[in-house]
Amino acid sequence: MEFETQEEILSALSLAASHLNSLFPLDCLVAVSDGEKFIQVYPGKKFDPGIRSGDPVSSDGLIPRVMQTGKPLSSELSADVYGVPLKTTTVPVRDRKGKIIGTLDIAFDLSTQNEMVEIAEKVAASSQEVSASCEELTAAVEGLKAFQEEMREVGRKAENHLEKTDEILSMIKNVASQTNLLGINAAVEASRAGEQGKGFAVVAQGIRDLSEKTSVSTDDITQMLREINVFFQDISQHMEENKKIIQEVSGAIKEIAISMEENSVVASKLLSMSRIL
Repeated sequence: MEFETQEEILSALSLAASHLNSLFPLDCLVAVSDGEKFIQVYPGKKFDPGIRSGDPVSSDGLIPRVMQTGKPLSSELSADVYGVPLKTTTVPVRDRKGKIIGTLDIAFDLSTQNEMVEIAEKVAASSQEVSASCEELTAAVEGLKAFQEEMREVGRKAENHLEKTDEILSMIKNVASQTNLLGINAAVEASRAGEQGKGFAVVAQGIRDLSEKTSVSTDDITQMLREINVFFQDISQHMEENKKIIQEVSGAIKEIAISMEENSVVASKLLSMSRIL
């Protein structure tokens, strides 16, 4: 069937337009005009601006400009105009000779799309914030690892010093033992000397007392150093355990960072998709 007259073409288009708003995922209004008035208006399921068939077209809308230029035009309207954000598209309708005889108008309710854009932007922003936090946390963990390695090196040096100190104390104890033996010998010789050896006996006793005190002090220091050595060994063990924990935390942070990067890519794609209309 061929449509010849303007009325036939616009009537056929009006009939077809009644099915258009059910083809789109977003709620929309579909209308057909003859350039001066609306021939048919099909409101959306939720969006209804109150325009009815027979109403005149707006002189400052897209329809007069499309009728004049013969080019499709689109525009976006804020929620202040009809209560919801809209994207309107108007295309010219021509007869068999190419003459512009009317327009086909579609107005999409962008509320859902804008919500998707807002959600996508929030997801993208959150992913970037978490990624930045992961980078800062990774840097902190690396710094902690470096500090722990320095502490381990300090612990190793301390253990080496303790070993050398133990050798020195052992040598001092040997000297004290030998000094004590010399004091005993000196006391024996002083007793043999009788009256002339009394002064020497006092000195010999002083040497023995000093030797005994040195030996006791050396034992105390040795015990103290052993306790310090056990303390450093405990620290070293804890640091090894901390090293494993830090490695696990570092691995977890890297996995989170990778997931956030993937989320950021998904959010960017979602943002692009939500802006297709």
